[in-house]
Formats: sequence, C-alpha cells, structure tokens
Amino acid sequence: RPGPMALPADRKHTLVFSLSSNVLQLVDNSTETVTGTVPLPDVSNSFVLLADGNTAFAAVRNASAVYVVNFSSSAITASVAVNSANRVVLSHNEGKLLVFSDPRANQDTVTVVDVASKAATATISGFSRPVFGVFSADDTKAYIMNCGPECGGAAADANGNTTVSVVDMTAPPPAITQNVVVSAATV
Repeated sequence: RPGPMALPADRKHTLVFSLSSNVLQLVDNSTETVTGTVPLPDVSNSFVLLADGNTAFAAVRNASAVYVVNFSSSAITASVAVNSANRVVLSHNEGKLLVFSDPRANQDTVTVVDVASKAATATISGFSRPVFGVFSADDTKAYIMNCGPECGGAAADANGNTTVSVVDMTAPPPAITQNVVVSAATV
C-alpha cells in the first residue's frame, strides 16, 4: 500500500512510504527499482531526501520526532524530538529543515533543525497553527502559511483571515518580520 511520496529537485529518486508496513523506501527513478528500505516506528506523511541520494529526514507525528534515515545502512541514524512532528520543509541549500507540528497539537511554533548537526537549533514562535512553508530562492527568508481559525488558532483580523508569516532566517534566532493577511486562504 504505497502512501505519500516525495520527489527531490534532481528527480533521480522518489521516496515512497508504505502505509501497510511503515517503511520508507528509496526508488531509483532511472531503473525503477527500490534501492533502499528503512522501517519507521509509525506513519510518516512528510519526508525529504538530501542531494546525496542517501539521507532522508522523516516526520513521525505519533513518535513526536523527525528521524534521520540512512539508506546505505538501512537504519535510522538519529532523531530530533519535535512535539507531533507532522511536516518537514528543506531549504534549497539543504542547511535548514523546518518542522511543523500537527495543528491539532495546538502548537504555534516552527522548529528549525540544522541539517549538518541533525539538531534542533531554534523554535520560532508567534504563528497561528503553522502548517507549511517555503524558502526564498536564496534561503534568507521563509514564508509560513498559518492555518489560523480553520485549525483552531487565532484569526489575523476581525474578518477571520489567516496570514502568511515572513521569517528572517539569517537572524540568530530566526524571527517573524511581517505577517501578511491573506483573505480566503485555506490549507
């Protein structure tokens, strides 16, 4: 039972999560074969593969962790504790990973993980049920979608609008610099 899939920018591989066995599989797209398999402790809906074609980060909500997976050794090599880790977003330069908690966990924060050290380096607060983000082309900013009232969080204004938060990723620690109201936005 294949479930969620992720296609890295180079399109050489596809990550596929098996819903029947909680296994993350690495598929070589040129040969259409599975080249690596690593079991996870529970379901993952979000994962990314680094450019090395060997290392993946997978959010596992029910384990409250992001697992670092090594396909060469077919093993989990590290974990980063993040309450109800639900989604991961990788910066273009692969230096930072944003980790979003499940909105039902009532978290108004985003955790920043340093990819090289495989450790959480900051927790950014001030969101309203953040659910997804993208990095600017130069990775200096992150744009975070707040689910807001749809996920039990606060509205950005009296009309019940949500926001996109602009985060300065160069500041130590990263911080929200602006919230842009987006009417009729939804997850």
